[in-house]
Amino acid sequence: MKKTGILFFLCIFLQAHSDSKKFSHCLSVVIPKSTHKIKKHPELSLKKTNCKPYIIWQKNIKTPFSELILSWNASRPKKGHFSFWVNVKNHQWSGWKKLATWGATEQKTFSCTKSRYVHTKHVRIEMQRKHTGCAFQVKVVANNGADIRRVKALFINASNWDYFREQNPPITLPSTLIEAVPKQSQWWLKHKRNKDLCSPTSISMISRYFAEKKNIPTQGKKLTVETKSFANKVRDQSLNIFGNWLFNTAQAFNTTRGSVLYRVERLNNFESLHKYLANEIPVAVSIRGNLRGHRKIRKSSCAWPYKNGHFVVVSGWDQARRTVTCLDPAFNREEDIVRHYQIDDFIQAWGRSRNLSYVPIPQKTP
Repeated sequence: MKKTGILFFLCIFLQAHSDSKKFSHCLSVVIPKSTHKIKKHPELSLKKTNCKPYIIWQKNIKTPFSELILSWNASRPKKGHFSFWVNVKNHQWSGWKKLATWGATEQKTFSCTKSRYVHTKHVRIEMQRKHTGCAFQVKVVANNGADIRRVKALFINASNWDYFREQNPPITLPSTLIEAVPKQSQWWLKHKRNKDLCSPTSISMISRYFAEKKNIPTQGKKLTVETKSFANKVRDQSLNIFGNWLFNTAQAFNTTRGSVLYRVERLNNFESLHKYLANEIPVAVSIRGNLRGHRKIRKSSCAWPYKNGHFVVVSGWDQARRTVTCLDPAFNREEDIVRHYQIDDFIQAWGRSRNLSYVPIPQKTP
């Protein structure tokens, strides 16, 4: 009995220790529909200044973080815009820093590196000089007539890069494959910058997959037409890029009409990714560098070493061959888009982006 008791508590201790050393934690809050419920929420507050209503989400984090990534799901305002602000606590609060504006006609991100300990860099907040954070505040302000009630959910991915490790999956993970994800190449888009559209192309494949699965009307548009429209709606006007993580997930929520939530997350390992695949949820991931199997295989195909990052859709895992099935929009022949990357190569390429992912969360009640 004594041995059993000791082993039991040892397992509990090791599990707790393991959880505390996770590289990444994702935190979320769903915004209640009524102001009364918002005011009663333990983490939320609703205020107004200069006729501008705003929501503040505040939370302490037990595990110290070196980076925060904010993502949001909201119906795009018909007029005005939302501005997103972040305040981070180390030994003291850093002060509010503007991260993004997103609205009817504008979407911009901002950078601020004046603080000694906290820098905002368009899509993330980074701690400096080996300092770590222990709490955060997110503020969403409704400007120029935007309706604050259109904000549905907020997500924070808190990670500590000191804990990051590349981990190959255990051999026990069963094979799984999502076959219904539509194929799309960024080269099929009639867009002068289709070379830069891997991110909106990847998440458009996922959005169309859920639209078809949930019978969401697509107005008969071809996926190429939808993807081109999607790309124009995620362009960061500050940087003139289409790969802004925050805007891509925000627009995906609008494309699937609130039936699926989307967040930016650094997944802890391949096992975390596999859980989504096993539940028929494809995930878009960022990869960097050379990846065996990605090079040109025909003259009409086109791919390149992904030095600056590239998004693909992960749709399966083959246990016997130990390969990861991906839909890679860098290829322009339909039969070439489905790739089977060796797990070692995939883990390294994904790890160079520190496991950055666009994670869909299907909702039973949109």
